[in-house]
Amino acid sequence: MTNDQIESELRAATATERGLTKKIVELIAEALTRTLWAERGYASPHRWLVRKFGCSDSSAGRRLDAARLLTVLPEIAEKIETGTLTLSALSSTQSAIHREEKRTKVKLNDDIKREVVGKLEGLSSVGVGRLLASVFPEVFRQPLESLKPVGKDAWAMTLTLTADQMAAFTRSRELLSHSHPGATWAEILAHLAHAHAKTADPVQRNQRREARAQKTTRCPSAAEVGPTSLPRSSMHDLGPRWASSWDHERTTG
Repeated sequence: MTNDQIESELRAATATERGLTKKIVELIAEALTRTLWAERGYASPHRWLVRKFGCSDSSAGRRLDAARLLTVLPEIAEKIETGTLTLSALSSTQSAIHREEKRTKVKLNDDIKREVVGKLEGLSSVGVGRLLASVFPEVFRQPLESLKPVGKDAWAMTLTLTADQMAAFTRSRELLSHSHPGATWAEILAHLAHAHAKTADPVQRNQRREARAQKTTRCPSAAEVGPTSLPRSSMHDLGPRWASSWDHERTTG
């Protein structure tokens, strides 16, 4: 297979994938209007997608968000198929809309939603985030933090950082790039936390102090050793001068 053939087949497969994504979102949107998930005995559409169709939590969430927008803005279906709108961008937008409606307790007009979605086309994930922050500033001013278990020994943490905090965090990652190449944000955060605890935690300071004390061997003084600390034979081994001194001290004692 030539390089051109690889690109040609990849282009065709990508187009097919976008078409399937469009179809999936349309079917989910129809299921939402019919509350099909409840009819099938599921507590939520999210659980319906995860348990009945094997979607991951994140995939189910993105598809549901896009489907909810599709129910009021049917024209976005074609943009999903052409790739001008991604599920990630639509999911972020729906999430921001939901938080804004929850904050104001007022449903947003469909025209406002259409205007916002129309500005998403072709934007990167960073561009989408900046656009939504400018449209819904109050939503993004509120710190969004969450911590939840995602397994027996794992946690998922969501943080909202200011520009200064993000700059400091990014700089720390750069400074650690030599000793921690390719480190994830979680690994960088853990390293910084351990480093701070090592200097600030009084328990760890005491443990280090005790460890140093155990390793330090105190040399005995001459008074503690004394001339009688060695047997006479050892004194003679050191030479006649030392042996004579030892005899003199023993007799004059």
